[in-house]
Amino acid sequence: MSQLSAEEARPVIAALTVSADEDNRRALALIFHEMRWKLRYSPCLAQARDQIDHDVIPVVICDAALPDGGWESFFRYTERLSPRPNFVVSSRLADERLWSEALNLGAYDVLSTPFDRREVAHVIRCAWDSWWEREHHTPSGKSKRIQRAEGGWSTKARTVSGGAWL
Repeated sequence: MSQLSAEEARPVIAALTVSADEDNRRALALIFHEMRWKLRYSPCLAQARDQIDHDVIPVVICDAALPDGGWESFFRYTERLSPRPNFVVSSRLADERLWSEALNLGAYDVLSTPFDRREVAHVIRCAWDSWWEREHHTPSGKSKRIQRAEGGWSTKARTVSGGAWL
């Protein structure tokens, strides 16, 4: 019986976008579809908190401004999670101040809108790879055990399942 390599055992890249902007959601959905990745959508922070409390979310793409709050409060909320997602802020006004603020607080990156396919693909792949390495490898480089679950994959904390992925 052959074993899968670490690369072959990786699940599909997946992320949660938190955005009240329908155009942003559609643009990301198209990019993720083309890349054969999975994207979950939440129009507000309250719904995003519910999703992230129940599922492992490797990457969060959050609009800088939302009807029920700003990205900073949701970022701080995700910081307490285990495993903790890599957090990407998106904004039409992705200026130096936002970049500096986001990166200084510990966000993974900032994406400007409207989204550029190549930039999104690069940032999300890097954020997901970074999350995978952090969550599934020990400092010695040995893989942590990943348990397979029907309909998805799981870690000790929560399970990612088919659910409401776009």
